[in-house]
Amino acid sequence: MSLGRNENYLTLTIIVYEMECQPTQEIVVNGETRSVPAGHTLLSLLEDLRLEPSRVAVELDHRIVKRAEWGGVELAAGAKLEIVQFVGGG
Repeated sequence: MSLGRNENYLTLTIIVYEMECQPTQEIVVNGETRSVPAGHTLLSLLEDLRLEPSRVAVELDHRIVKRAEWGGVELAAGAKLEIVQFVGGG
């Protein structure tokens, strides 16, 4: 079929927006399953939980993690964490 001079046709423009979807993974924190972004660090998790880093101790997969390492420890899918928060009182 050819288009002659007097024939009308429709132009269709499709716009595609790229959505930024970040993959997530499941971890277990103090016995509860949570979804976190892939590549999330231990320090990022503590910030998400609004925990003061100077007042907690963290065990990751049955190993105590030193505070100095928290920013570089990426949480893998299935990681099991126990976070203990210190409270003062008398």
